[in-house]
Amino acid sequence: MKNDFKTRFLANTFYNPAIIVDLEWHLLGNVGIEGLKADVCSAVDNDKHDLIAMYEEAETIKKELNKCESFNEIIATIIKLVLPHLS
Repeated sequence: MKNDFKTRFLANTFYNPAIIVDLEWHLLGNVGIEGLKADVCSAVDNDKHDLIAMYEEAETIKKELNKCESFNEIIATIIKLVLPHLS
């Protein structure tokens, strides 16, 4: 495959688009760690297109999330298993 501008452009826009995303969160209420873990695990279960479990099996993600004891550990687990290209 040629490594010219056209090939790189197509690879990075149509075939395998890469975008930069800033992680940001806001406190909307007091859910607690167990509630937050349950909500994230529910999102994993309801991921019909396997976007969350693209890099790691859903069961592995949920198992690791259930070990978390703080908000920061949950975020670190998501970055590690769901967004591995950022870690």
